[in-house]
Amino acid sequence: MAFGYWQVPMAEDSIEKTGFVTKKGIYEFLVMPFGLTSAPSTFQAMMNSILGEYIGKFCLVFIDDVLIFGGDSLTEHSALVEKVLIKCKEAGLKLKKKKCSWGQSSVSYLGHEVTSDGLKPSDHNVNKIVNFDTPKNVGEVRSYLGLCSYYRAFCPNFASVAAPLQKLEVPENVDIASFALLPG
Repeated sequence: MAFGYWQVPMAEDSIEKTGFVTKKGIYEFLVMPFGLTSAPSTFQAMMNSILGEYIGKFCLVFIDDVLIFGGDSLTEHSALVEKVLIKCKEAGLKLKKKKCSWGQSSVSYLGHEVTSDGLKPSDHNVNKIVNFDTPKNVGEVRSYLGLCSYYRAFCPNFASVAAPLQKLEVPENVDIASFALLPG
C-alpha cells in the first residue's frame, strides 16, 4: 500500500479536529493522518469492507499488509491476485510497486513464514527467543514471555512450560538481588 492512512478520507465532521497552527496559518487534514489512536482500527475496517468477501478464502489482511494465497497453478493464483487488485482499484487504493512481492512460494508475514506446507515461526524471531539475554528484572521477564507467547500455538504444553517464568512476573515472588524465585 502506498501511504496507507493517507488514502482514507477524513469524515467531514472530524476534519476540524485535526487542525494545527503554523506560522503560515491553520491547517486541517483531509485524509487520515498517522498517529491517530483510531487510525489502525479505522484502516483495518476499511480494508475488511473492501476485501471482506475474500478474507479467509484466499487472502489475509492486517492493516496494509495483504497476503494472497491459493490456486493450484500460477494461472489460478494470478486470477486470485487479479480479483484483489480489481477490488483495490475500485476502492481507489494505490499500491506501491516496491512493497509488492509476486509469485512467491514462501513469504514472511507477521512474524511467521508462510509456505504451501503451512505456517511456522520466522527464523529471525526463533533466534531472538533462543538468544534472549537472561532477564534481570520483572519487565524483562514479561518481555520474554510476551515474545514466547506469540508463538504458543507451536509449543505443546506452553502454559506448563511457561508457568515457572510467569511466577516471576509477580514482583513479590522475585528476589531482585539474586533474581531467584522465592519459595511459596
